[in-house]
Amino acid sequence: MIGVIWSLLTGNPVARLIAKIAGIALAVLTFGAWQRRQGAKGQKGKQAEAALHATVKGQEDARKGRAEASARLAKGVTPQQVKEGNDAKW
Repeated sequence: MIGVIWSLLTGNPVARLIAKIAGIALAVLTFGAWQRRQGAKGQKGKQAEAALHATVKGQEDARKGRAEASARLAKGVTPQQVKEGNDAKW
């Protein structure tokens, strides 16, 4: 069976042309799929980096807020005044 197909592809010029065109088309489709995969991997990496940056920034802002609140409480400001000051900032 394979021998018959092989002899048809190698013996007939039209079949050889069709096989070459099919091979080129398959190569182009494979390369396109590979490019899409690489783009998706790059996009996932960018999203992970942005999420990490946002998490670190949020943690740093929370630390600064706690430090500011502790400093204000040490100066004698009541927790209610701290809360009202924070609400006014927003």
